[in-house]
Amino acid sequence: MIIALNTLKFLSDDCPLIPQTNDRNVVPMTTDRGQEWADINPNLYVRVSASIANLKSPSIALLDQVRAIDISRIVAYRGSLTLQEYEAIAESLQKIMEHK
Repeated sequence: MIIALNTLKFLSDDCPLIPQTNDRNVVPMTTDRGQEWADINPNLYVRVSASIANLKSPSIALLDQVRAIDISRIVAYRGSLTLQEYEAIAESLQKIMEHK
């Protein structure tokens, strides 16, 4: 499962310098089995509960593996995060981008 990050869409609509593409930034996820490596840096590995976005089990968003993919590779829609649910991921991404 992946989380599609569409936070830059508004820039594409308003800014002629940003090319229109079918790419979307996505965050891969893995099942949360209490992995110790996820506890070491919670900014890179955000835990997401099973009750969110139709997840079948608790998961971890792997923010160190953000990538762009063509939307034609997305084969199924599983669910959505609310803005409140997405907040922890957005805050972690902001911290990563600001890190010096």
